[in-house]
Amino acid sequence: MNEVVISGVVSQVQERGKVLEITLVGKPHQGAFFRVRLKAFGKVKEALQGTLKEGEAVGVLGSLIAREREGKPSEFEVAVRKTVKLEDGAVKENQRGPYLEGAVNQVLLGGYLGKDPDLRYIPIPASEGEEPGAIALLHARVAARAGDRTVWVTVKAWGETAEAAADALKKGSFVVLRGRYRLESYEKDGEKVFRPVVIAEEFLLQGRNGKAEVEEDEDDLPF
Repeated sequence: MNEVVISGVVSQVQERGKVLEITLVGKPHQGAFFRVRLKAFGKVKEALQGTLKEGEAVGVLGSLIAREREGKPSEFEVAVRKTVKLEDGAVKENQRGPYLEGAVNQVLLGGYLGKDPDLRYIPIPASEGEEPGAIALLHARVAARAGDRTVWVTVKAWGETAEAAADALKKGSFVVLRGRYRLESYEKDGEKVFRPVVIAEEFLLQGRNGKAEVEEDEDDLPF
């Protein structure tokens, strides 16, 4: 299970060799602005060339796929499978440009955990008249399928969702989760590095298959 549904305003369309890169900007009714870069390949690219225009609203059905870095699978990205043009009535504009109000940003993902999840507590500064607190943050790496290939997806969860998942999940656990795509950034060697993650909002299924053996090479994760 590997489905991505995203809608937004097309802010940029660029052809890079065999790939068509599409950047969408949107804002859900409840939630923060998001900007996501999608990629179209092969026949999908051919069908979209010359038809997508900056400033128009579109919906996209896609999948998470492995991104190559130095000849090896690295982070993941979103590959477009189908697009549909939307009514422009919900297109708004701010100082950064147009965006889609009420945009959709949903990921439905199933796969196996490559290692035990990491649960940490992030301090919350005290507000006036209250004691300082902390919120749970869970990191996990999920091995999903994209065709005949494995794609490693960094998954995060917050609060009670994180604590419940940490209690139930171990290396090799099978999970189906619903969440949203997010592009995070961090500093490395003085440069800003962007890293895609899926923010899990709900774990729909979780358990152990008993047959799965998943391993992941160690990498320089920023956490």
